[in-house]
Amino acid sequence: PYSVGSFDGLGAFSTREDALQLYDAGGNIQFFNRAARRMMGISLKDEIRGQRLLDVFAVDPQYSTTLTALATRKPVAQRYDHYKSTTGKDLMTVNDGWPVFRPDGSLLGAVVREQDVGMIKKEMARLQENQLYLPSYF
Repeated sequence: PYSVGSFDGLGAFSTREDALQLYDAGGNIQFFNRAARRMMGISLKDEIRGQRLLDVFAVDPQYSTTLTALATRKPVAQRYDHYKSTTGKDLMTVNDGWPVFRPDGSLLGAVVREQDVGMIKKEMARLQENQLYLPSYF
C-alpha cells in the first residue's frame, strides 16, 4: 500500500506516458494526466476534478478497477476492461489499481494506471493487413 498525506503536487504525473488517474476514497476524480485524457477523449480544458467515476464512465461498479481497489483496500493487477467514456469513446484497457493510505492508515483514495489495448489491437490488424502486400520472399 502507498501512504501519502494528500494528492497535492501532481506535476510529476502530468508528463508520464502511462494513463494515470487519481481518485479520492469516494471514487471521485482528483486528477487525470495528459495521457489518460488523450486516451479517453477528454479535453485538457474540461474540468473533471470532483466528478464521480460512474458519471464519467459507463462501467460495471462491481468490476471497476478503481472501485474494487477502494472497496477491498487491496491492489488490483492486470484487469482487462471494455467500456465507454461519456465522450462516447470505446475503450479496451488493461488496468492496475492501488489503494492509497494516509499516514494514520485511513484510505485517501486510489491510483489507477491504464494501458490502451484497443490501440494495440488496431495496430496489429494494420500490420497484418500490410503483410498481404509484402512479397512472399520476406
